[in-house]
Amino acid sequence: MRQLADYGVEIVGHAWAQDVTMKDDDPQTELEEMRKVTRVLTEAAGTRPIGWVSQGSAMTGNTLELLKQEGYLWSGDDMSDDIPFLKETKHGPMVILPRVNLPHNDLWMWATTRTPPDFMWQNWKATFDQLYAEGEAGSPKWCELTLHAHMGARPTLIPVARQMLQYAKKHKGVWFARRRDIAEWAMKHETK
Repeated sequence: MRQLADYGVEIVGHAWAQDVTMKDDDPQTELEEMRKVTRVLTEAAGTRPIGWVSQGSAMTGNTLELLKQEGYLWSGDDMSDDIPFLKETKHGPMVILPRVNLPHNDLWMWATTRTPPDFMWQNWKATFDQLYAEGEAGSPKWCELTLHAHMGARPTLIPVARQMLQYAKKHKGVWFARRRDIAEWAMKHETK
């Protein structure tokens, strides 16, 4: 974790256990879990996470308020748009980085469906080409590549991920950013 963080990889909060979802009527348990995850990641990585994606992207009605209260900048749970936006909380604005990655998430496109790795490449390329064209037309968009360490780091998917990145690098004006970078940009430019 420390080596990844030192290299510049963004460390993101993603809950303690992936098979336990938080409940709307128990904000205290959710807060305790957030604090535990934040503490452990900070100790392991030497840097504090400022982004959070709930297990299964299943945030509660309390998640955004709690995240902002705990010093988080962005949440990646929402699926309501395809560009980042700000959502007001009683603790200030929270950057929402919508989940736009289902066609290029190794869990959904490879492991769960048992499709060949090039299926993920085809979906990612189609998404990238569409969003790049929209950006060229004056409406910039973003897309992400989600790889889980226990799946995407396998020899089977490494060439596919490399192919995706090399393809994107051939295009002018593509910003290779961490979510943190996008959230900081959105906070600076979207705040009134």
